[in-house]
Amino acid sequence: MDEKSVRESYQKLEECRHLIPAFKEFYYAEKGRDFRQPIKDIIQRFNEVQGEVFRPYPSAYQKWQLSWDRDILNKASVESGLVSVDTSPEQLIRSRDDDQKIIFGAPKDEDLEAGTRTLAGELTNDALQMLQDDQALQEIYTSDELMKRRSYIVNVLSHVTKMVHGKAALALKASQEKRENASFLMNLLAKASAGKMSEEEMALLEASHPPYRNEQSAQL
Repeated sequence: MDEKSVRESYQKLEECRHLIPAFKEFYYAEKGRDFRQPIKDIIQRFNEVQGEVFRPYPSAYQKWQLSWDRDILNKASVESGLVSVDTSPEQLIRSRDDDQKIIFGAPKDEDLEAGTRTLAGELTNDALQMLQDDQALQEIYTSDELMKRRSYIVNVLSHVTKMVHGKAALALKASQEKRENASFLMNLLAKASAGKMSEEEMALLEASHPPYRNEQSAQL
């Protein structure tokens, strides 16, 4: 078979997309038996077992091979104990004790904020990994699947951005309130110095600054 005939025998992705999930499962099983075998041999045996032609272009299956081999090696490292993975879910907000009994009482605001920010970071990492996978292996997804995955990534970005901007907006508002309060108290002090302060304003000024008591007077 000449080079032209070989090229024409390859299938476009749309023609063999429905076989990719079955081939991936077969590929993982074959690599588990012998990791060093070339992907061309695996494709040949898959065709013999499947009974249906599966001949994707090399440029396509080489991308799959890079991603799948990395995943296989990572799983092998975990199973062999070279990499330890804690499969128990992490409690961002501690709601149960060591005996899995419910801890009653509302969590502290700082705990909720720390847990929320940690979760946002994990979701951001997950969305970034999904985007990188799409860029490397976008051929294995349909247009609708890619749109749904992109929609998830954009939603994560939108929510995390709103959270960050909301935090900054609250900080600006708090700073503005402090400046306004300081300006208001300065005006009251100016009126007091000029002898133009009313009784209501004097009471407000005294309420904002409780009488000072030093340690010696407190001990008497």
